[in-house]
Amino acid sequence: AMNQGEAISVLVRVYSFTKDLKYLKSAEDLFCAFNKMYGDSGVTVKIQNAVWFLEGGKKILNGHVYALLGLYDLSKVSNNKEIELLFNDGVESVKKLLPLFDSGFWSWYWINNPKYMASAMYHNLHVCQLQILYDITGIKEFSVFASKFGKYAKSPIYRILSGIFLFIGKIRKKF
Repeated sequence: AMNQGEAISVLVRVYSFTKDLKYLKSAEDLFCAFNKMYGDSGVTVKIQNAVWFLEGGKKILNGHVYALLGLYDLSKVSNNKEIELLFNDGVESVKKLLPLFDSGFWSWYWINNPKYMASAMYHNLHVCQLQILYDITGIKEFSVFASKFGKYAKSPIYRILSGIFLFIGKIRKKF
């Protein structure tokens, strides 16, 4: 879903610049994967009755948000109301599931089992993405979590602890 979202954003920008409908059509064609469940040529799953857009078959926060940003861009230039509805559903899913990505001292990169700690780069990306979602939607929870995650990143103890958890996660992945 992340790849589709990023490609959609690029195609929308090219369309906006050239006004060539082939770029808009290509972006809308990529949208089709969001309407199909994972395993059925799609990128979508349900988690606690919420839609989630997978990245590489995993429930990854930054991948879902990149997918949302592509849908947001496409919703601004397309007359397809389905795109806007799916964007809104995806946003509500982040709002609902965001607490699952909070370890209490850092953000989780994915919430598959076992959970996997975000690296410092991805943790900071989560902060930026949540702030962007707040800027787009005005949903306060996004700003609250962006601030909370930002405070985690300023703590030397939390940075060390997250590094330890990330190291353990990398070892666990190898076995």
